[in-house]
Amino acid sequence: MTVYLYGLVLGDNAHRIPAHILGVGAATVPVVACDTGGLCAIVSTVERTPLRSKLDDILAHDHVLQSIVHHGSTAAAVRFGQVFADDDDIRRHVAESGGRVARMLEACDGCVEMRLLVTESQVPASQDPSVVEAMGPGRTYLEGLRSAGNRKKALGLHAGLGRVVRAERVEGLPSH
Repeated sequence: MTVYLYGLVLGDNAHRIPAHILGVGAATVPVVACDTGGLCAIVSTVERTPLRSKLDDILAHDHVLQSIVHHGSTAAAVRFGQVFADDDDIRRHVAESGGRVARMLEACDGCVEMRLLVTESQVPASQDPSVVEAMGPGRTYLEGLRSAGNRKKALGLHAGLGRVVRAERVEGLPSH
């Protein structure tokens, strides 16, 4: 038996984690108090290790984290498949970076992370294609950089939503 780690929450929010959540392998999801930064670990006891990326297990991992958020707690998720020998092993792991995680959770308490994908067809083009064809390669490159910067500004959520947005990062996805 090993202990599977889903994520970390502030100890002050641990009471919000409902006892009925089921995680990987339909295991219960208890809260383990850590000694670092007032953090608690959200865990399950699992039999098989190492975990394979089975869809059911990935969905269970995600379900646990979404349930935490749904019940009013901000969670610092860990990557899928992290297992430890026991609760003390998790506490040692949390002690390594727990201070940084605790500060981040305190700053983001009550917040959720969201991702918004906007396709090129939803972003207004800055240049008429016939104009781009008439430019040389150097100018085309520079205009492309300018256009990308303008699109990033146009997509900025902070400007439109104000204080609701604590932080944002706008980046382009690789084109295929």
